[in-house]
Amino acid sequence: IQELRKKAAKARGTAGGGGNSFAATLPRNVLIGGILGIAGVTIIRSIMPEKENDDTHHEHTGKKRLVEAWLNPKTKRWEKPRPWDQEYQRLQPVLQFVPRDQVDDGGKR
Repeated sequence: IQELRKKAAKARGTAGGGGNSFAATLPRNVLIGGILGIAGVTIIRSIMPEKENDDTHHEHTGKKRLVEAWLNPKTKRWEKPRPWDQEYQRLQPVLQFVPRDQVDDGGKR
């Protein structure tokens, strides 16, 4: 490595290897910098965790997020559209926008 540094210094025209740009790209320094970067992000995320409820839209606008759903006449619940379901195909319901917390997961029966 010392020989490479001397050759690089001669190519730049400086004596004694006084350039720091080569040292920044050494594999050792890149590895240490990557580890420190990942550790820093991990520490910051553990100190400031994300909210459990990811509905920040409601907090900022006062309105809930809306999703497309259809009212199932048998269960009287709002369900997600299921175009592969025979009953859904037979009824061909009109989709409406309703708050996400009112929608039943129609895929689970």
